[in-house]
Amino acid sequence: MCIRDRSTWGKICIFEFEMAEKGATNAKLTGLLTEMVTEKAIEDKTKQYVEEQTQEYKQQQQQGNQNDKKDSDDDFEMDEEELKIIQKLKQERLREVEQHVQKEQKIQFPGEYREITEEEFLPYVTKNEYVACHFYHRDFERCKIVDQHLRILAQQHPECKFLNINAEKAPFFVSKLAVKTLPTICLFKDGILQDSVVGFGDLGERDDFKTIELARRLLRTGIIKPRTDAEKGFKLKRGTNSGNNNDDSDSD
Repeated sequence: MCIRDRSTWGKICIFEFEMAEKGATNAKLTGLLTEMVTEKAIEDKTKQYVEEQTQEYKQQQQQGNQNDKKDSDDDFEMDEEELKIIQKLKQERLREVEQHVQKEQKIQFPGEYREITEEEFLPYVTKNEYVACHFYHRDFERCKIVDQHLRILAQQHPECKFLNINAEKAPFFVSKLAVKTLPTICLFKDGILQDSVVGFGDLGERDDFKTIELARRLLRTGIIKPRTDAEKGFKLKRGTNSGNNNDDSDSD
């Protein structure tokens, strides 16, 4: 009985030992499995965190690039606006230079019979070597006759600048040049008064004098050069009656 009991007890002990050993093994397996699951969870969590951080970094980079691009566009727009301002200033300066050049050309351009103001008188007289300036009155018929002849001579003698000025609007130079009779043509060389053609006294005192007669009178002072043989062949002397010396070869 005891033997059986001992044998049975032994079997029971062996069974309990085996069960305990299996329990320990299962516990180890369970613990190992728990650790693996925990590590996997940590790994997944870490991976998720890294992905989130990476995605956030990419978004920040993208946003930063967009801001940089916007700033760059703003800078470019500012630069472009500045360029427009600079270009506008250059164009304005160019127009000023062109206007100045045109004014200078008007002063020196030959072949033109031009009316000037008192303010323009000195620039024209001093910037041209030869000048014939007609002081006129708008209501005097003889002044209109002189205008017709001077307009023709301006085209024929580009070496001289032919001008006219309203005597009523130029009192300073009327006084300085002692203009007392109209029409009067003041003749200048290098800005210095050389001679004056006063009225029609040097032109025969006739209203129908010819252009060549006036040309010869100017030639005598030397402010024009002889253009034709007719101009060379006869020079009026101041104070003589040119009407007594006209011939059929003279032409307007």
